[in-house]
Amino acid sequence: MSIKTVREELPLTKDVLLEHFYAVVVTMAPQEASVVTGMFAHLTTDKLMTLLGNRQLLEEKILEAVETIERYRCSHGNYHNL
Repeated sequence: MSIKTVREELPLTKDVLLEHFYAVVVTMAPQEASVVTGMFAHLTTDKLMTLLGNRQLLEEKILEAVETIERYRCSHGNYHNL
């Protein structure tokens, strides 16, 4: 479902946007999807819409978040769930 379809069919609440964000994250980093989505939960609805409307930017930000999680785990000796 595209962001345009989302705009037409659903009210643009933060929860709805985060559900669509999660759907993208889970395809890229399934084991980290909840953590990554949580990292972006503080964004405004406008910023979430911007990310969801620009797939390349969204993927870059998701990869940055996954790298941040991996660096944290390596530096804290925790290679499993946060």
